[in-house]
Amino acid sequence: MPTAKKPAKKPAAKPKAKAKAPAKAKAKAPAKSKAKAAPKKAEKSPAWKAIHSSENDTWRTPKPLFDRLDREFGFGLDAAALKHTALVDKYFGPDHSDASRQDALSVDWDADVVYCNPPYGRKVGDWVKKGYEESLKGKTVVMLVMACTDTIWWHDWAWKADQIRLMKGRVPFRREDGSKASSAPKGSAILVFSPKFAKKGKQYISWVFDRYDDVD
Repeated sequence: MPTAKKPAKKPAAKPKAKAKAPAKAKAKAPAKSKAKAAPKKAEKSPAWKAIHSSENDTWRTPKPLFDRLDREFGFGLDAAALKHTALVDKYFGPDHSDASRQDALSVDWDADVVYCNPPYGRKVGDWVKKGYEESLKGKTVVMLVMACTDTIWWHDWAWKADQIRLMKGRVPFRREDGSKASSAPKGSAILVFSPKFAKKGKQYISWVFDRYDDVD
């Protein structure tokens, strides 16, 4: 009798491979922010440098220009000068031997008719304000300034002048020793603060100086 065949054993099922966990994406380190370079300061224009130069504080009005104004007004005081640049015997200036006459902005101007060619630095507005205030005391104050019509001080104080003479040409100032300095970087104006002129109403004049060897 034939022997019964044993049923073949089924192959054991292979264990299922475990699914691999997805690899975690590495977090990228935040990019280091580059430090912003400090903005470059705008280069000052030659005109700005010329106006604010400390050398300009000692420049003197050309004598022929002063003489013409002096014949018209008769000045008794030069409000902003040095011993060697004063155009009137009586003056205010930082080198004055009398300490009470060294700071014109802090004292009364002791003359009825005053000439003032102020330093053209940052305090020029203070000088024009002072000239206006002195005129309120009954004085005539004549000032030679740059015609900086776009500035605050011009609109606040120069505009109060009873007469504004806008000069044709540029004034060649003089150094302390009398030698010719460079011409003004801008046009110039003569401001007249005066009760006498106030009666005529505000005047604006195109003023031509007749000595062209002294005005460029």
